[in-house]
Amino acid sequence: MSTLIKIKSLGKDSVIYGLSSVLTKMITVFLIPVYTRIFTPSDYGVMNIITNVLSACALFAVFGLDSAAARWYYDSDDLADRKSTLSSWFYFQTIVSTAFVVLMLVSTPLVFKYLLKDSDQGNYLPWTIASLTLWTMILPKVINSLFRFRRKPKQAVLFSLSHSILTIGVTILTVVYMRTGIVGVFIGRLCAGIVFSIVGYFLLEDWLSVSNFNKVRLKKMLKFSAPLVPSSLAFWVLNSANSFFLLYYFGKAEVGLYAVGVSIGAFLMLFTTAFQQAWGPFAFSIIKDKDAKDVYASVFGIYAILASILLLFSVLFIPEILALLTTPKFYSASWVATLMSINVIVASFSYIANLGLNIVKTNKPYAKAIFMAAGLNLVLNFVVVPHLGMLGSALSVVVSQSIVPVYLFYKSQKVYFVNYNFKKALIYILIALLIGILFRLLVNIDLDFIHKLMLKTSIFITFLSIVCFVNRKHINLSYLFKK
Repeated sequence: MSTLIKIKSLGKDSVIYGLSSVLTKMITVFLIPVYTRIFTPSDYGVMNIITNVLSACALFAVFGLDSAAARWYYDSDDLADRKSTLSSWFYFQTIVSTAFVVLMLVSTPLVFKYLLKDSDQGNYLPWTIASLTLWTMILPKVINSLFRFRRKPKQAVLFSLSHSILTIGVTILTVVYMRTGIVGVFIGRLCAGIVFSIVGYFLLEDWLSVSNFNKVRLKKMLKFSAPLVPSSLAFWVLNSANSFFLLYYFGKAEVGLYAVGVSIGAFLMLFTTAFQQAWGPFAFSIIKDKDAKDVYASVFGIYAILASILLLFSVLFIPEILALLTTPKFYSASWVATLMSINVIVASFSYIANLGLNIVKTNKPYAKAIFMAAGLNLVLNFVVVPHLGMLGSALSVVVSQSIVPVYLFYKSQKVYFVNYNFKKALIYILIALLIGILFRLLVNIDLDFIHKLMLKTSIFITFLSIVCFVNRKHINLSYLFKK
């Protein structure tokens, strides 16, 4: 199979995953104007803190076995062997999740008294319901991973999109019509999780038989994923600990504004998530091919160019997006949203950077990179957040996150060299950032919304045209989708 055909395969998978990501994110983004007209910044702050605690528990519950399963799945074509991989992962995560559910329920009074500074037992319900969702995350995650392992993007998209639609539907019902407050958000997640856990069980009943559980396989997978356990905590510190600094220094309202900025900035995940979901199974599936490294290098080059285009778009148009989706009380999160969109792109390069390390089955460099980034993030939060608030928090994340792809590329190239064109990629990304940030900082033209939007659109189209012209021999992306 030629390099062209393989990149075409990745392109088609990315388009399918991307369509799902776009539709799901569009529906999720639709909730932002709803929430910002119902919830206060303090409400958003409470939701953010609960969600971040829940995400920490979920990371530990998975124990890195999703990554281990992805690697072991392709070691054998034997169906029984593959069932052992999935079944071992499922039962381990179920046991660990149960322990965390109990811990969260028992700790409820302490969390509200010392963390949220709220001793009213009537406000415990969101935390209680959120803790139960740890159980309902398991089967949907396992079955969606299996769809991706088997290179069945349409099934994965249908499953995840249906899950998201049900979650959002129940959330709108409870929050908008029943006026349950933030508890409705967690009710939506729990109800949808229960429904799709039942669906997942019937789809995976044969795979999840206790007879498929393999203690020896689990031990090997745990040995592989063990470095990911402490790194999971570091990953959480890198991406979520900032909220707790803001809570301590400024209160729940500042956390809420930061959370809205993060949500708006995360719109670029419409594109990066699509690539991420398609990249792993695709990259592993061609490991043994002679031209694999040429394919990897080509994908990196194309992705870097697209990343620069996305960066310029986000930096230029974030203020307009924020004004469109929120109310004036949230407009101060504009630069937070901008920085977090940059962070999304920076983090996305880690998926390519980690390829060589995954191929040789080692996660130690990844763990080290995350630890370094998390440590730097903590230091910066102590130093910057008390003075700059949510803006300092966002800056801390971006600076710290940049360490990860740089270090991973360095280590990965030593064990599995790929001829990536780093210089060209860096030039495009820096130019895009420079144009966007300078326009935002220096060009304060007294124009109305429409004329300012037209000026920004002209700048973006000019950059896009120049990039396409310069790379006209290399960005003929139409071939990716031709039969």
